[in-house]
Order: sequence, then C-alpha cells, then structure tokens
Amino acid sequence: MGLASGRLIADSNPRRRVWLVTLAAVVLAMLPDADTALTLLSIPDHGLAGHRGFFHTPCFALLVGAAVALVLRVRGSARPIRGAVIATLLVASHGLLDAMAQDGRGIFFLWPFSDQRFHLPWRPIPDAPTGLRFFSRVGMQHLAIELAYFGPVVLTMWAPAMRRAFARRRSPLPLRPPAPRRRLLA
Repeated sequence: MGLASGRLIADSNPRRRVWLVTLAAVVLAMLPDADTALTLLSIPDHGLAGHRGFFHTPCFALLVGAAVALVLRVRGSARPIRGAVIATLLVASHGLLDAMAQDGRGIFFLWPFSDQRFHLPWRPIPDAPTGLRFFSRVGMQHLAIELAYFGPVVLTMWAPAMRRAFARRRSPLPLRPPAPRRRLLA
C-alpha cells in the first residue's frame, strides 16, 4: 500500500522528491510490524506487546498521524493535517490487511475499550512464516500470492510515471545542423 500511495502523494505535490515520499509511505505502511523487533528485546510475544498487538491498533495509527502532523507543522508545511490523515491511513491499512490474514491472532480494533482480537470475515491473504522460515518454499509461495494480489495495484499507480521515464529515454538525440559548405572561388 505504501508504494502505491507514495505515487499518489508525490503526484499531488510536484515539488517533492518522488522517491523520498514513496519511501516514507512504504515505511509508514510497514511500521506496525516493528512490533516483531520487541521479541529481540526478550519481551514476550503476546498481548499488547506481541505481534499484532498495540502497533496494529487504530489508536497507534492515530498517534503516528498526530506525530506526523507535529513534524510537518514544525517544518512549516502548508498541509500538516493532510499529511497526518495520509499517515494515519497508511499505518491503519496494515492492521486492516493483517485482519484479512488466514491465520494469526487477529487485531485489537477496539483497544483500549476491549481486549478482544478480531479478524475480518473475508480472509484471502495467507499468513507468511516469520524469521528465516520466510525464505522457505512455503514463505515464497505466500509471497507470490501477495504479489499477485497487490502487484496490479502498484503497477497501476506507477505505470504513468514509468511511461514518462521511458519516453524521455527513447527520445531521439538532437541532430547537429549540417556543416556549412565552403564555396570554392573560381
């Protein structure tokens, strides 16, 4: 989602660097999976501190949006609220997509009001293995399925930019004007 969204954000403001904005959108869309790093700190992988815990909640998405608005405001951006809304939607989209995963724990959509985890009724996305198991045959199959689901979205968003880039490369080189002929005096 971040890759496709980055293109939309960059197109809406041509002064921004497309790749930098796209990278920021990708990082925001993947930010909820930072909770997997907590296991490296020996924090138990369950409850709010575990994977698909607090970082996947709508509350976390709102906090990230508020932080983005604050940073944009301090930097003098003309549209801090717009940036906050986009950041919130990017972070929240991760939790929504994880709720469509076939396996897993579900998402705390109603936290802090409820500790119940939820899945969406339609769950077509396979749960890829984590860690080094991701590079197994099963992990690669799950990656291929996700590419089949989300590849067309990314290609649709980036196709116009790619066409423009290739058109610039294929443009003919400017020809040199013919050298003037010298007249021989007779």
